[in-house]
Amino acid sequence: MESANVTGLLTTAITSAAVQPTVEPLASNIFRLIVYVIIFLVTITGNVSVLAVVYKIRELHSGK
Repeated sequence: MESANVTGLLTTAITSAAVQPTVEPLASNIFRLIVYVIIFLVTITGNVSVLAVVYKIRELHSGK
């Protein structure tokens, strides 16, 4: 009988300590999306710029 009581207490403690999902406001999701898009575009622009410079300047080519 004691082990059943301990098991019940553990189950209650685990379920009450579980993280409950929260719904974020739409404005927060839109803001996060805009920030991610800006980071993505800056990253792509930087990488393309590096490739363009390396392609244009022969001294930067490796193995030549």
